[in-house]
Amino acid sequence: LLSALDVEWSIEEMKRCAKLGFKGAMLPSALPEGQSYADPIYDPLWTAAQDMDVPLHFHVNIPQGRDRSRLKVVTTVQRGRIAIRRNILEPIGLLTDLVFGLVLERFPRLRFVFAEYELSWLHPFITKMDASLERSRSESPNAPMLRDLPSESIKRQVYITFQDDRLGVLGAEHLGMVENYLWASDYPHGGSTWPHSREIVKANCEGIADEIMKKLTWQNSAKFYGLD
Repeated sequence: LLSALDVEWSIEEMKRCAKLGFKGAMLPSALPEGQSYADPIYDPLWTAAQDMDVPLHFHVNIPQGRDRSRLKVVTTVQRGRIAIRRNILEPIGLLTDLVFGLVLERFPRLRFVFAEYELSWLHPFITKMDASLERSRSESPNAPMLRDLPSESIKRQVYITFQDDRLGVLGAEHLGMVENYLWASDYPHGGSTWPHSREIVKANCEGIADEIMKKLTWQNSAKFYGLD
């Protein structure tokens, strides 16, 4: 677990944990108001993680400096807004900063994992952002632009875990994300697929090729984390 508020400490902690055999590190999934992972202050952290080949993870609803208690009483509207923020707006905001803040472009070997966000939210992001950039290149050829399409940098560097997202699984091949999606059960949390994981995986992967199902359910993860 790293701190978004102390980059120097986080680099040293990442080095310490890598020597112990840890396979990755985690950063807060949301920052205090006005702060962004696109800020150059994080460049030393990106450099260190890239040089060490340590993937960085964002987990749903692990914000920096925000109350995430489930015990307080909230209205149905507040509950809905919280769910939208953490499950849809949170990953979109993160990915926007990493893509359009040029983090992925400037650190092309740096890998990020978006954990427990499911998949479907990514599909409109890729298609709309690619189309938006291509239109901007045509309409404003002299304006600052990304070198790569968002889809290109995402396929190269971003990985996303899912539990139960049939539509997301069906879109994996169409979007060229078969290598980027990783199934996870979330065991032993209350939202886990356990004890029905086999049935849920089968339902999610019904009709897709067996080789794709193997990649999504275990081969991608084994390859990503260097597991024999």
